[in-house]
Amino acid sequence: MFDTTRLAQFQQSFLAAIMSRDDAVPAGLQVYRDTWRFGLLDVLKSRYEACAMALGEEAFKAFGRDYVHAFPLATPDCSGYGDRLPEFLRQHRAAQDFDWIVDLAAYEKAIDLAHHAADAAPCGFEDLLSADIRCDLHPSVQVAAFQRDVRAFHGAVLRDEVTDAPPLCPLTLLIGRDRADSVISAELTPYEAQFLQLIGERHSLMEALDRLTPDTDQLSQLQTLLARMVAQGLFITL
Repeated sequence: MFDTTRLAQFQQSFLAAIMSRDDAVPAGLQVYRDTWRFGLLDVLKSRYEACAMALGEEAFKAFGRDYVHAFPLATPDCSGYGDRLPEFLRQHRAAQDFDWIVDLAAYEKAIDLAHHAADAAPCGFEDLLSADIRCDLHPSVQVAAFQRDVRAFHGAVLRDEVTDAPPLCPLTLLIGRDRADSVISAELTPYEAQFLQLIGERHSLMEALDRLTPDTDQLSQLQTLLARMVAQGLFITL
């Protein structure tokens, strides 16, 4: 009878060898190790297309090889691989000459996460205003801070247009997926960002408003934000 236990042990040992961070690998497995790592580089290039185009193929591959060595994939599942790339680039000495790459990578990661986030039925204004219903941001929604507004730069790079690197301009962006399944981004004021953070923590519109106690102008600002986000389907009930 075929020994499935031994086959499973062989498969586990084989995968452990090619996915290991250890550079020492039996000669017969080196070709598989190289193929595996080349595949991870392709995953990074797919997730961070604008970064690859902006840096150029060789420079991106160099950063990618360092990343693959620092963060070898522990399972055959490549989904989510590369999540640490923005922070990795922030710490990488060679990236300091073009530190805009950190924000560009963070923006691409946010777009990718929004695109692949779980589906959830959006709620309406009446649900948000109800004291008995708990609410939350749609799973695709992220509130992220950036040192540079890379949105126009990102689009220009993907269109293969020559453009200057984005200047320093600290801002906070709302990034999510709307009712049409399109990924959107919009700039938030610090007050709006704090408001959305409170909704995410408290799961209640009223509790968030109680914590902030907005004045008339601030309340009008939040009403406009809420109307836009409800129309885009960026709130859900729990």
